[in-house]
Amino acid sequence: MTACSKLRYRVHEMLKPAPTATAEYRAGKREAETDLSGGHLRYRIYGLGETWNGPDLYAEHLRNDYGIELVRVAGCVVTEELELQTKGYDDTMLAVIETRYGKNLLERAHDQAVDEWKQTHPSR
Repeated sequence: MTACSKLRYRVHEMLKPAPTATAEYRAGKREAETDLSGGHLRYRIYGLGETWNGPDLYAEHLRNDYGIELVRVAGCVVTEELELQTKGYDDTMLAVIETRYGKNLLERAHDQAVDEWKQTHPSR
């Protein structure tokens, strides 16, 4: 990469709008608000699942213990638009989830699922 192309990349990154200022982020936020007004708590994820979870204990805990549906919106290939839309959706949902169930609820439910899985699969 030449000095000019490095500079062009840096300028492009610096001039990029903040994620919250994008149309995709706002669209995700509106979708979350619609779901919330319909009484639905959902949290969107993308990427490959974890290998430890067998039957998805994390999703089960969220659904059964808190009424939160975990929604996989993509695998490991994600466009910037989908990433921004998911962020807008999840930021909006997470504020409501944490107001109802306390800070770090998603991490607590994840840790609970991992611990439960380890107890039933001691050799792993």
